[in-house]
Amino acid sequence: MGAAIAYELSQQSLSVVAVDAGAPCGQASGAALGVLMAVSTQKASGPVVDLRLASLARFNDLVSGLENQLGYSLPVNRQGLLRLIPDGEWEQWAEAIAARQAAGHSLKQLGQDDIAALQPELEWSEGGLHSPGDRQIDPRAFVQALVRAAKQNGAQFLFNEPVTRLKTERGRINALYTPNQTVSASHFVVAAGLGSAKFSDQLGLDIKVAPVKGQAIRIRPASPLPYGPPITDGDINIVPLADGTYWIGATVEFQPTIPTPTLGGMQQLMQQATTLLPVLKDAELVSNWAGMRPRPLGQRAPILGRSPMHQNVIVATGHYRNGVLLAPITAAVVKDLLVAGQTQACDLSAFTPRTSAA
Repeated sequence: MGAAIAYELSQQSLSVVAVDAGAPCGQASGAALGVLMAVSTQKASGPVVDLRLASLARFNDLVSGLENQLGYSLPVNRQGLLRLIPDGEWEQWAEAIAARQAAGHSLKQLGQDDIAALQPELEWSEGGLHSPGDRQIDPRAFVQALVRAAKQNGAQFLFNEPVTRLKTERGRINALYTPNQTVSASHFVVAAGLGSAKFSDQLGLDIKVAPVKGQAIRIRPASPLPYGPPITDGDINIVPLADGTYWIGATVEFQPTIPTPTLGGMQQLMQQATTLLPVLKDAELVSNWAGMRPRPLGQRAPILGRSPMHQNVIVATGHYRNGVLLAPITAAVVKDLLVAGQTQACDLSAFTPRTSAA
């Protein structure tokens, strides 16, 4: 999120300094699978749906701008998303399908033969939905491109510099301090994911975000499979990569006690994947990883908007499982609030930061 915001602001000829407690992609971004699930969501309407669709609408232009500036292509799967739907669940999807189609989005109902055409090795006897407009991108490559382009535009990045405290005076934040740096600025953006909660008291805000663990694995099938759209079945995503490997993830583990990958998590993912694609039983395990997603407590994700306590603070955090998807709209909103004082990109009323007294 910080990289996207820094890139967006750097295009406005603003002086931008990004301060990160760790390395690039060191937390939730590095653990994500980069599945941009906006059109193929079951909820028919509402502020979260609107935010997802508004962000997806900006994604292609954002990627094109990065590719043109940097001179290379980003690893984007543009074949949409295949969501598997059990026969007994179609009634639950009827309103969402009608809403997407009425809004001009393609959301195609598929039968077994249609699904086989997209992925012949898939063992699935029921139906599904194909959303050609949804996307998938390698999150690490995405963040690295955002950082590189922002630096070219003049932005500075201070990595491995945890913020220890903020300097507050007359309803404004004037500076932040790290063990090695003091950064003064006219405006501050809090986009620290799980780390955002540590600033609640100093900002007078109720920023509560809980870690939700996600584990994923990378495998290489014994024989090459057709390159198609990512496949979603419930919470699991099976993501084909251009080099022939697959990402499988991610688990959803509330109140995790172990931050690192576990055997149980890998077994769960492999069992789900091989049930859908039995051909993967002979696949090579290439790597596995785990990460923590920031899930807001007491309000919907994300927490986005101007602080009601400090005139020059904007909060953009707690994006939970949709950080990669919501990066474009979040960056645009922050830019609008800084440059124009308001935004027309979306309705922020459902996501506004709350005061600690609220």
